[in-house]
Amino acid sequence: MIVPPMIFFSVMTGITGMDNSTDLGRISGKFFAISMAKLFIIVILGALISEIFFNNGLSEALSAIKTDGNEIQPANFSLRDVIVGIIPSDVIEPFRSGKILQVLFMACFFGVIINKSGDRAYYVKDLISFLNDFCLDVVNVVVKFIPPVIFFSMSDMIMNLGLDIVISLGKIILGGAIGVIVIIIVDGLLIGLFVSSPLTFWRKILPLKLGIDPKLAMFAVPIGVQLNMNGNGFYFSFISLLMANTFGLEVDFNLIMTVIISSLLISCSTSDIPGSIIMGLPPIFSAIGVPLSAVSIVICIFSIIGMFATVGNVASDISSTFLLSKVEKKFDAKIFSTN
Repeated sequence: MIVPPMIFFSVMTGITGMDNSTDLGRISGKFFAISMAKLFIIVILGALISEIFFNNGLSEALSAIKTDGNEIQPANFSLRDVIVGIIPSDVIEPFRSGKILQVLFMACFFGVIINKSGDRAYYVKDLISFLNDFCLDVVNVVVKFIPPVIFFSMSDMIMNLGLDIVISLGKIILGGAIGVIVIIIVDGLLIGLFVSSPLTFWRKILPLKLGIDPKLAMFAVPIGVQLNMNGNGFYFSFISLLMANTFGLEVDFNLIMTVIISSLLISCSTSDIPGSIIMGLPPIFSAIGVPLSAVSIVICIFSIIGMFATVGNVASDISSTFLLSKVEKKFDAKIFSTN
């Protein structure tokens, strides 16, 4: 109920809040390119790690996922259909059916039009900002009920399936730990390629003494919170392919590409709130033919994987801001190089 409007108003708020100045537009473009390139790499690596090392799926958890037998359908989709289907036939259907890619298209389209309206859209922008805050307030109320859901869900599975279910949950948690390591390594390699030694970056990132221009940081970090959701992106692609193998779906090129594209778009569109991973998985599951009830497995351990994802998100935000400061030549090289 709340995910489509939350994403819609969150994206529109970001677009309508942008300044039209030339400098800011240039910097925004560079920062967007850096963030999207990194996120694309991480999402692909998440898919590859899932398919190479965890391609047996979660056989131990299959009986814990309750379906009516009709939910599991072959992935009879194509990449072309996904791309063409981004444009909705009307403005109501995407919200009713939860088609997130269409919601994103409308948010970007209407957001750009409103931004071009200038002062005429002043009150409209205020309304969009209010509705965005309203959706976030609703979500913050809903997530307060998640802890008891996790407790009873985990208790129910262990009582009915025994401790074997822990093996499946352990695979997901292990994937999250691997994801954090992968993200930090990728960030370090990019820093080493374009700036300086990755070892220096890893050492400086903990005390946050990177010599970045404060004004640039104040601009990039808040926007990066939305764009640099690399921890979430890794989990989206990793878990989606893990579940596809669990239900015996044919993992071909079209399915993998749909997972990658969907994970990329949903990662940078979901808000940075507790439970965002859970809210982002159903649209991807729906696109590839995985039963939506499979999310129940993730709910049990979302607090743990959420911590891993947050570490990846924050590290990616910092590294993207640092790379931008290098491109714009707005960082103190002496501070960065000082031991």
